[in-house]
Amino acid sequence: MKQIIFCLLALALVSNTYSMERKTLAHLVLLPVIEGTGIYSSVKAINDGNGQSRAAGITNISLLALNAGLGSITMFGKSPNYGTLRTIHRIIGFTAAGAGLWLTIAASNDSNIDSHVKYVSGGYTVMTSIPILIFKF
Repeated sequence: MKQIIFCLLALALVSNTYSMERKTLAHLVLLPVIEGTGIYSSVKAINDGNGQSRAAGITNISLLALNAGLGSITMFGKSPNYGTLRTIHRIIGFTAAGAGLWLTIAASNDSNIDSHVKYVSGGYTVMTSIPILIFKF
């Protein structure tokens, strides 16, 4: 799995594409990894965690779904209010990063959650901030 992700990332960064910026292409390539770790850690927190972890997991997975839908609309919709939708997508991205941080803190304080899920949640929080840093608000 690591090799596939590395190959996709290398292809995105090395290839010259004229239809998208490199930042956008890298975002699209890394998105399944970011979303996958967020979904995994959220589902595990909902299944195994206490009330605080479950609330953080539900909040995080809801924001991920909302942001994925809005990102798809801005990417493929070509609506006349593209700028507004893009700004809302970024604001929800900031909120999802905050929810990821909340999930990481809640999972680290919960003894019912496995240690690898705590590490995945922390990695997800770090990876969520990467698109925010790459794209200027």
